[in-house]
Amino acid sequence: MTSALVNGVGGSNISLEVVPQPRVVVTIDRGVAGPQGPTGPLGPTGPQGTGINMKGTVATVNDLPATGNTVGDGYVVLANGHVYVWSA
Repeated sequence: MTSALVNGVGGSNISLEVVPQPRVVVTIDRGVAGPQGPTGPLGPTGPQGTGINMKGTVATVNDLPATGNTVGDGYVVLANGHVYVWSA
């Protein structure tokens, strides 16, 4: 077994352990967080998003329509409660 201690960016300690098996164990000790810095300046407003057009619900993922969709069309899948939105 070979071990190494690497001093990472920002003073973080990174332990790297290489064992005879084909695996590597990496542990990162970030240490104690410093104080919060000041708030930066406000950035420019981004472009308008495409939004979501909720079309309805379907029973399962297999019931989602494969054709006739436009970007932003969304469906709730009742089997898992997730919302699926057409993106391309």
